[in-house]
Amino acid sequence: MNNLHNVKNQVEFILNNYPETRNDDKRLTAYVLKEFYKVNSIDDIYKPEVPSLESIRRCRQKLQEQGKYQATEKVQKRRAELQETYKEFATKE
Repeated sequence: MNNLHNVKNQVEFILNNYPETRNDDKRLTAYVLKEFYKVNSIDDIYKPEVPSLESIRRCRQKLQEQGKYQATEKVQKRRAELQETYKEFATKE
């Protein structure tokens, strides 16, 4: 659990200092991995100290649910649409 607190703090630092990452999870992930874990190649993500890419996304999502570091309205709308699409997919046979 402590590791998730670290990841959340790292994500918050990046979102605060690099607003362009608020709209783009790939960019956010790249910034977190380079800034805090010195990831230079795709193989570096297998190191045990590197958090999962999903953890980074979920921390961003949680912070934005709390009203912090909001994405643009266009991106927020698109994410809401995708969430509905995924819900429908998950509930079908």
